[in-house]
Amino acid sequence: MRLKVTFESVSGDDILLPIHYNQVLQALFYNSLSEGIAKQLHTQGFLFEKRRFKLFVYSRIQEKAKHDERGLLRFGHTITLYFSSPVLDLIQDFGTNLFTKSEALVWHQKVRLSSLEVVASPEITNAVLVRMLSPCTIYSTKVIEGKRQVYYYRPYEEQFSTLVRANAIKKYKAFLSMRGKYFDPVHIDNMKLSMIPANFSVKRNEKIVYFKDTVIRAYTGVFQLSGDPELLWITYDAGLGDKNSQGFGMWDVFKTQEQTGKGGALSA
Repeated sequence: MRLKVTFESVSGDDILLPIHYNQVLQALFYNSLSEGIAKQLHTQGFLFEKRRFKLFVYSRIQEKAKHDERGLLRFGHTITLYFSSPVLDLIQDFGTNLFTKSEALVWHQKVRLSSLEVVASPEITNAVLVRMLSPCTIYSTKVIEGKRQVYYYRPYEEQFSTLVRANAIKKYKAFLSMRGKYFDPVHIDNMKLSMIPANFSVKRNEKIVYFKDTVIRAYTGVFQLSGDPELLWITYDAGLGDKNSQGFGMWDVFKTQEQTGKGGALSA
């Protein structure tokens, strides 16, 4: 389930944010949840095979900002963003609390809910072009020159799509396990998912994002996404790749194969 949320400044002034504001939006999400749900999500998440998944994702702010003289981002008096999760209780609690709480804090600035919209999930039966609403990142730990280092893959590397698929499979299993549903792990392990750059360049689409003390390399752009409907769905609601709960991996439909009017390959 996905929500489109618009907040407005209580004072009517422009909303100011640091350049790297992912943590600010994460705090907004957690602080808008009921206390018990927020605590459980933050400390436990949804456990599967020794990994904890948060199973939520959010976008970048949709409005464009100007850089002010202090190096901050100056938005207008409203900001719009998307929050999404396959866990209905989680996203419904978030939406309900936004309605009932008169105000919220965004980087020490008081804001109030201006509008909230439930976004209909797209029906995808084959390949689709997607645009990233927040940059996608996928990584692994490698031993380089005798030291363990985090390696962030670029979209044109073969491992990028391979790891995105493996990550989606784990998230889908975590969701089914959370729901207490039986599933055939071999069947899910054989599900397909492919993420291929369509309108993309490293120079234009690579984003270096600071989250707390971590430097994260991630990518925006347009990608061709194809695979089993279950994996497409879980990545739509929970995000593509890693670090979704830190504001990475939200996508939206850019163009479906049907919209091209032909059965061939998609083009951006």
